[in-house]
Amino acid sequence: MTTEADTGSEAAKTEVKDTAGAGKYTYEQLEAFREEAIADNVKLRTKQAEYKTRIGDLEQQARKADELEKEVTNLKTSARVEVAQARLEALAIKEGIVDPDALKLIDLSELKFDDNGKPENLLALLESFKEAKPHFFTEAAAKSASTSSTVKMPKADITAPSVKDMSAAEWEAEKRKLGL
Repeated sequence: MTTEADTGSEAAKTEVKDTAGAGKYTYEQLEAFREEAIADNVKLRTKQAEYKTRIGDLEQQARKADELEKEVTNLKTSARVEVAQARLEALAIKEGIVDPDALKLIDLSELKFDDNGKPENLLALLESFKEAKPHFFTEAAAKSASTSSTVKMPKADITAPSVKDMSAAEWEAEKRKLGL
């Protein structure tokens, strides 16, 4: 743009020629345009900062959602494994395991689950454990568990006298008999 401001005339301050030939603008109009441009720039920078803040918040929420999804997956896996351990213990008891704590020796990383989260290979894991460690199982318990689904309990001796009915000497004799 060419101005007459260089000559110091009063007209140069009030009128500026457009070099593109579209028309003349006054100094006040140009100042208004400049102020408007500055205000628009401030608004855009404010919006930009707001969007950057929103993007940061959304990225943080996405990270939190990923963490929560991992936590849910871990909890589901833990629940599945705990259910599988309980079922494995029940199967082992039916098979005649002497000490259910021995089941901790089974490598549970070999567990396989179906689409519904139910364990598929519990019996196979128990059978391989039973073959590898037969001393953890009793033959009689295994036979009775495989032939019958109920465990027969010995009958209590209900003819024994009550402690209340015993004399001190009888009570001492009973204690010696029991090894107390």
